[in-house]
Amino acid sequence: MNTFNFYNFHHKAIRNLLGQLNVKFGKTDFENQNEIDSLKMSLLKLMALLASHSYIEDNVILPALTSKGVSIPENLNHDHNRLDSIIFKIISAFQTLSSTTAEVKEKGSQLYLLFNQFHGEFLLHMHLEEVDMLPILQEHLNVEETEIVKQQMVNKTPHKLMLDWFLYGLPALSYQNQIELLQPVISNYSAEMMSGVLSVAKKSLSEVEFNKLVIGLNLKVV
Repeated sequence: MNTFNFYNFHHKAIRNLLGQLNVKFGKTDFENQNEIDSLKMSLLKLMALLASHSYIEDNVILPALTSKGVSIPENLNHDHNRLDSIIFKIISAFQTLSSTTAEVKEKGSQLYLLFNQFHGEFLLHMHLEEVDMLPILQEHLNVEETEIVKQQMVNKTPHKLMLDWFLYGLPALSYQNQIELLQPVISNYSAEMMSGVLSVAKKSLSEVEFNKLVIGLNLKVV
């Protein structure tokens, strides 16, 4: 049976960013506009990755199954709608939030609780995909079909967004998973794109981890 994990890289990147953003929410002084603006930027980055993840699911992964007549668990569609509703509430609350807003501390605390609700429920959603959806993918897609899906996932992700996936995904992977992920990248990406990947790797990994990765990939970094 096919053993490729369709969710490993993206879900680990999302878990990493969710954790970082949760800490940032907790530390934000909502009476300081600069801190609110910084939190907004981090939230927008998360939303961009989640939108990318949903797009890949809806336009690559799920069609690969439905084209073979495979049914998708209904609870997954329900989950997507419910999570989208919470995201909408968070974004709407941010639209009018500023350091001069009346009772800004209380509103910031409420927003923090709302984000924690989303964080917890999205973790459960990813767990659901990994225990319910992943076995279906592995059962019904052979190795050749999986390679086509993997290439489509890359082709449908803009390069800037791909670098953000690497930024949060690489430090959440084991060394062996990093090597397995990046070896095909070396031959398939342009020199410019590969330079960007190494740049975010250097930014997101410790010096020891980065040097080990470069050696493992047999690369020369100037």
